[in-house]
Amino acid sequence: MFKNKKLTTSSLIDYVTTKGREWAKAWTNAKLQIDFKPPLPRTEALIGWKPPASGWMKLNTDGAARMNSGVATTGGILRNSFGDWRGGF
Repeated sequence: MFKNKKLTTSSLIDYVTTKGREWAKAWTNAKLQIDFKPPLPRTEALIGWKPPASGWMKLNTDGAARMNSGVATTGGILRNSFGDWRGGF
């Protein structure tokens, strides 16, 4: 990187400052090239559970993970065609 040149405090500061500016300019240019799409307007939709056909059971599951810690969990519920709880975890 310095190719056996004599290093001074001033030359190191200049080098670091120059590289920092180059990095900041490259980062800004890269961010400007990303296609920006404004968020879609929020819409409200009512959702709900629909029972399975008569004689069938329905298993609904969900899960969540916290990526920075690696902690994850999951759960589920089993209901019959009348919506009665038959099991869960």
